Amino acid sequence: MTTYNIKQAKKAVHPLKRAVMRQFGDSESFYESVPDIANYGASGGVSGFISYNETTAFTKRNKAKIMQCLQELSSDCRESIISMLQHWNCFKGMSQCEIMDGLYNPKSDDKTTVYNALAWYALEDVAHVVYNTGCDDE
Repeated sequence: MTTYNIKQAKKAVHPLKRAVMRQFGDSESFYESVPDIANYGASGGVSGFISYNETTAFTKRNKAKIMQCLQELSSDCRESIISMLQHWNCFKGMSQCEIMDGLYNPKSDDKTTVYNALAWYALEDVAHVVYNTGCDDE
């Protein structure tokens, strides 16, 4: 059985942890919500990551760190960032060109979709790291 220990979870290190917690609003509520976010994702609605205004603003402020994390992940997966992103459910039906346009063209019709996905990725990745740090297998 796995037990989640908030005190232990607070020791987690992630380059986006501070930004995610600031966006979430309340650190204690964040730590309490981590198991749900880690297990079910952001699509159910998570404080600070619900509206497109929130998620696109978060991604604009943290895009460099998000891209750094994606670069590390894509390197581990041995594929390009764009190729990796194309496999995400939220980009189903989008071409690599549309994803790239959303990433790099400020006037793109796809920018909101891409920026929302990147914000949710940041939230979920931080939640997984925090959750794994705070879990004890009994």
